[in-house]
This record gives sequence, structure tokens and C-alpha cells, in this order.
Amino acid sequence: MDEQAAAKLGEQVDAGAIISTAGTGKSMMRSGISGAIGGVAGSVATDALTAGSGNASGILGHAGLMYMAVGPTKVGFFTLKQGLLKSSVGDVLGVLRRDAVASMTIGGGALTSAMMLALTDGTTIALEVARTQKGRAERIAALFASGAQGPR
Repeated sequence: MDEQAAAKLGEQVDAGAIISTAGTGKSMMRSGISGAIGGVAGSVATDALTAGSGNASGILGHAGLMYMAVGPTKVGFFTLKQGLLKSSVGDVLGVLRRDAVASMTIGGGALTSAMMLALTDGTTIALEVARTQKGRAERIAALFASGAQGPR
């Protein structure tokens, strides 16, 4: 997916990960439990399990899974096309200058971990990452922490 993202970003990708908007994991869990239990009982059970979680927040009009790619000078967010055997990068959701990102922090969690992207203008973007992608997200966070710029 890094190669696909690089083509759309216009530069090589130093690190990338599948991430999602905050609340996506709980929304998916709510849908799965409701479908498994069914009906009113399912709705009551999921409301109890996910109390106070609200709906997934959006980023640039998109809520759900996406691909985040970091290049030497840009940070790109892309829709994620989920295929039968593998996923691929879809449309560009938005691109930031890499130096516009002040930091990225990743919390803990059993299935998903909260991610917070802090921009230099004071804006924060709440995201989350699945456990299977956490190592890749940590590589992205390390790039921002070190201020390292990739090879040009």
C-alpha cells in the first residue's frame, strides 16, 4: 500500500498504517453484537456495552478506516478499499505538510488504541489504530518524535 500511497502523494512513503477515526472500533463492535444477538435485545446489549461512546467522529468528511502515509515533506490520508484478499489505497482524503504535525501519541488498548495527532496550529485530531497495525503506527509516531526527515 505504501507504493500506491506514494504515487498519489507524489513522494516516497517513509511509513504508513491503516488507521480509523475515533470511535470506529466501538461502532464496528456495536454493529457486530447487534447482528449476532438481534432485535431489541441486541440493541439494549450493545447500548450497555458501548455506553457513552457516541458515533465515530469524522475527518475531512470521512468516518471509518483509512490509510495514513508519511513522506519526507507530506502526510497523506487516503480512503481504504477493502478487497477479498488484501486492501488497497483509494482516494486522497487530505494532505498536510509534514512540518504541520507537532506530535502523534498512541495509547493502550486490547483491540484498538487511541491515537492523537497534534498539529502545530493547536488542532488535535482523534484517531485510533487496531492492534494489528499498532507497530506501523508507532513507526509513524517515532518519525514525528525524532523530527526525522526521510531520504530525499
